[in-house]
Amino acid sequence: MSRFLARARTYDFHSLPTRVQERFVAAISGRFPPRPTLHVQCETTQRRTSIPWTLGAVAATVALLAVGFGDVGRAHQPIWVLAPLAALVVIACFAGRARSRRETPYTDGWYVFPTTVVRAAGGELRKYPLEDLCLRRNGARVEASLGLGAAFELETFDPGSARALLRALTAPPPRPSGIFGEAGDAALLDPLADADGARGLGLAPLLPSLPRLAFAVIVAGALHVVRDRVSDEVAFAHARTIDDPTTWTAYLADGRYAPIVRDHFLPHAELRAAVAAGSLGALARFSASHPGFGVAEVKAARRRLLLEDLGQASATLATLAAFETRNPDHGLDLEVRRVRRSIYRDAVVQVSHSPWQGALAATPPKLARLLYAAEAHGPRVAVRFVAEATPDLTLVDAAVTHSARFAGTAFLPSYQLDGARKAGEKVGVTALRTSMRDWLGELVELVPESDGGLPPAVTLDVIHAVDAAGLLDGPGPALPALTFRFRLVLKTPGAAPEALAAVSITVDRECVDTASAKAPDKAYAAMARWAFRELGARLLGTSPAAKPSHDCAS
Repeated sequence: MSRFLARARTYDFHSLPTRVQERFVAAISGRFPPRPTLHVQCETTQRRTSIPWTLGAVAATVALLAVGFGDVGRAHQPIWVLAPLAALVVIACFAGRARSRRETPYTDGWYVFPTTVVRAAGGELRKYPLEDLCLRRNGARVEASLGLGAAFELETFDPGSARALLRALTAPPPRPSGIFGEAGDAALLDPLADADGARGLGLAPLLPSLPRLAFAVIVAGALHVVRDRVSDEVAFAHARTIDDPTTWTAYLADGRYAPIVRDHFLPHAELRAAVAAGSLGALARFSASHPGFGVAEVKAARRRLLLEDLGQASATLATLAAFETRNPDHGLDLEVRRVRRSIYRDAVVQVSHSPWQGALAATPPKLARLLYAAEAHGPRVAVRFVAEATPDLTLVDAAVTHSARFAGTAFLPSYQLDGARKAGEKVGVTALRTSMRDWLGELVELVPESDGGLPPAVTLDVIHAVDAAGLLDGPGPALPALTFRFRLVLKTPGAAPEALAAVSITVDRECVDTASAKAPDKAYAAMARWAFRELGARLLGTSPAAKPSHDCAS
């Protein structure tokens, strides 16, 4: 096998000198010696050998164009891709053409010359020495082989013709005349005698000429432009399908629809994301980044979120105040007023249906007036105690004086009642505030009239009077039976004073303990404090949270 490898010569027809090309074509056409002794035509294989090059170049081109195709954010390929793309176009378009059959001016096949055998296949010429040709007659057939799988066979009409053909092929070559010199005589026996300087497959057919290179660059540029355009369309369609801020932001990197995405699609996607987040902060950030865009949608979404927050904050005044603190510019003034009114209305219903009703709670309209005044002007209500003049106590003093338990002039009511009523007023505000807080929570906040702060707009006058009739039973010094009468009058800006309730409280002996009975001022003060403490329970009712106390100790 090595002998054939060493002695065989392979040439590229297109790389041969022009004179050698012309001599070979003239020889095989019979126009110039040496004429071939035998020509056996065979099917060309060069087109098949160029197919892998073409298919490989096409596959590589498709693979190169497919990189990043339709990917959002990298749908466009960089400009340097044109270089390998143009090279692939050259290979795909011209590799097969350079070796195609129509570019060779001869017919593919075996040519037997006096000293050589040439196998022509497309642009490739393979030359073997004639002495390497092995012939064998098989009846009417002559089989020829040259090793390396190179073989052909001839079929004659009869065995005699085969023997004659075999003798012609094996006849010794003619002797050169010497007229044309050694090189010229060799060319008369072998048309490729002086082709060794150009032996081997040349690259000329593969190397593109300037027109081919220009054509390849134009095709590559067109492919690049079309590929990027189609890829961008696919990426844009994909982004519209996903339609979220992340995808649109990535598309802005190199998308050809970047202006409309920046002005329309991205803001809409970010608006939907902000609305879906259910956060006022997200809406505020969107409005800051896109001023003037989607104002109606942002306003509607913000109002919906604020209404949801307001609904969760509608339980108490404290939660409502927290809502207004969180959202100072909520713009829901009407809704907030309705919620506040609803809180007060529910309180009226709850107190009026309580089994521990008092004088004020038993008249829901009056209680509603107090609550609505607090709702309209703030929960702070000033409490002012107004003492009516003490009635004539001459008869009561006489009854105490003539009692067998008379303990001295200091125990007469005319000496002690004014001071006792002032002692009762001191505990009256606390008693009323506690009762209101137990029943109404933070809806009404009672404060003293002079608490040092901004005076409330609403005032609750507690007008009180005292009557004494008869003596208290039981041991101890003689004390009169006192009855404290209270009237509550509501004063609101722009409205006439309105009477809310009237309560009468009679003090019994239980409110005076043994220690207080020994000091007259303490005894009367204990009775007054008990009456003022009892006022809250008598007005609103006996709250389970604050039972009325009969402990009259100071």
